[in-house]
Amino acid sequence: MPEPTSERSRELGRYAPAEKPEAREQKFFAFATETRPSDNHPEHNEDVALQGENWSLVCDGMGGTFRGEEAARAAAKAIRESLKDLSINSPQEMVVERLKEALLSAQKAVVEKGKALGSRDTGTTATLTFIIESGGRREAVVAWVGDTRVYKVSGRDKPLRRLTTDHGRLQGTPAYRDASPEERERLEDLFDSMEYLGQYQDIHLDYSFRNRNVVERCLGADCEDYGSAEPEIVIEPAEAGDEFWTLSDGVHGNLLKPEIVRILQGPGSLEERGRRLLEAAHDYSRDFSTERAHPDDMTAVGMKIST
Repeated sequence: MPEPTSERSRELGRYAPAEKPEAREQKFFAFATETRPSDNHPEHNEDVALQGENWSLVCDGMGGTFRGEEAARAAAKAIRESLKDLSINSPQEMVVERLKEALLSAQKAVVEKGKALGSRDTGTTATLTFIIESGGRREAVVAWVGDTRVYKVSGRDKPLRRLTTDHGRLQGTPAYRDASPEERERLEDLFDSMEYLGQYQDIHLDYSFRNRNVVERCLGADCEDYGSAEPEIVIEPAEAGDEFWTLSDGVHGNLLKPEIVRILQGPGSLEERGRRLLEAAHDYSRDFSTERAHPDDMTAVGMKIST
């Protein structure tokens, strides 16, 4: 069925090598999307990316087979439908509630898809960035479940900011839960710089690194059993020139933090930097001299506020 022309969303759940990366500019936003499948299953991609007039979405399917792709597509479709009557001028409170409802609707859709496939381990992450404007002030409302991240780039003279917190093993450890915000940030920075077990002589980091492919919140039946499909939301100021990058864990889970900073804050267009991210992540995923390397689907979506 044709999609509503007002949304002009694009689904990139399948990777076509002959296609050029998606890059387009709208009245207020520029978008670029890069995606590629894992070397372990080059015939299908379990990541799905959607874009609307003022929003972007990435779902990273789980399950290890076609089930992950089916879960991601089911979630993305449900979320897109939930956003149909929202706009950049919708009130903040309404958007926050509707984004929560959208992800919970996606949860139901993934559970139903799992039942249809005869599988309980059908699941996906979902990370949605929605831009709103009121009185000349813009904000990014970010809603997510899982470990697909959003980074904010505000030029080269300001630090790269990570807006989301992974719903992973590290965040479930007592060392993290009981820590101050500063200590949590330190643990996350160490985790993002780990290349092998025992690197920092920390049992919590080693446990998290060993299980870094496990999420404690996701959309799907298994997560519903543990009551961990509840989305988290943050609101961030958004100004002209700001960029919001959504990266699946195939990208940020392979690249070390300094490399992500170097590429995202480096020269080049959205499209060029997105391509460099995936090239670097793919190269790193094949470097088995480090324990961090792992084949995975990889997706990077950049959304820039252009005016």
